[in-house]
Amino acid sequence: MKDRWAVVEHELSSHGHYEMTFEELEHAARMAWRNSPRCPGRIQWKNLTLADCRKITTLEQMYEALCRQIVDSTNGGNIRPVISVFPQRLPAARDRFRVWNRQLIAYAGFEQEDGSVVGDPMYVAFTKVCTHCMCPVGMYFHIVLCP
Repeated sequence: MKDRWAVVEHELSSHGHYEMTFEELEHAARMAWRNSPRCPGRIQWKNLTLADCRKITTLEQMYEALCRQIVDSTNGGNIRPVISVFPQRLPAARDRFRVWNRQLIAYAGFEQEDGSVVGDPMYVAFTKVCTHCMCPVGMYFHIVLCP
């Protein structure tokens, strides 16, 4: 423990940040989920599986990791909790990767002319960005998954 603390102190003083070990990151992710007051699934915090994706360097690798997370977490219909962790943001560094939506699979939300929403109201703004960037005009359905 003292050796690890010495490494952390050195990295903090030298670089202003440090990289967690796999075990530290797994524990931190589980504790964060356990202590998340709004998540009804947090009862499964001990079963959370960590996909350590901190070494990826390309968008293609990130895409593959996210697709792998969907396959692993849906688990043939037997849902299991999985979190993928990508490279951390560093002070004064430009983001290389970013997932905009809160969940990998979520329903789109379409605001209607009367102000009502078809779909998930939480994703109205995100849906507007996605449809502007990716969908042909008029290609809307009642139930749509956000990308």
